[in-house]
Amino acid sequence: MPDAKVFADRAAAVGCQVSLAGPADVDAVVGVVVAEMETTATDACTLSARAALMLPELADALSEGGADVCIAEELAAGLSTRELAERLAGRVGVVAAEAGVVETGSVLPSDDTLPARLTGMLSESVVVLLPSSRLLRSLDDLADLLGQLAAQGRHFLSLVTGPSRTSDIERVLTIGVQGPRRLHVVILQEEARVGNE
Repeated sequence: MPDAKVFADRAAAVGCQVSLAGPADVDAVVGVVVAEMETTATDACTLSARAALMLPELADALSEGGADVCIAEELAAGLSTRELAERLAGRVGVVAAEAGVVETGSVLPSDDTLPARLTGMLSESVVVLLPSSRLLRSLDDLADLLGQLAAQGRHFLSLVTGPSRTSDIERVLTIGVQGPRRLHVVILQEEARVGNE
């Protein structure tokens, strides 16, 4: 299995924060999300449906702590894309990852609905949940996965490497123009398999 430490080092080199948690360590993930809300000066958090399925207790735990929590796909009901974008701005988003690439410190969000996709793009800060079993060594390994996902009809596929940044505006580095200002990946470390499992 590819090394989570190497992934964390590569991700940190491009401005991404990385934390490790157990596969069902909701408290650790709540801690990360709450810290991001404090940094972003908001009490609002949006989870994609896949992230909510990955850690079923997360939404309730955040709500019990006083956060204004919603599920992206539910928030989108009855809203135009523009209205949804306005509601997502300034919030902390939590999305699930299909894969992480150790070679580059990149993640491939797995959410395949427009509301979840917008959560990963328009939130001020994004927390990505990445199971350790989904770490891939290289971009070459990712190519096979992308082919499989495309064959399944998955449309919203983008490789994300660190927070959004550009130097197109008067050659000055600007962070958060075309995506989140902050990106925090939580690697959910799964237990090592024993024997022939």
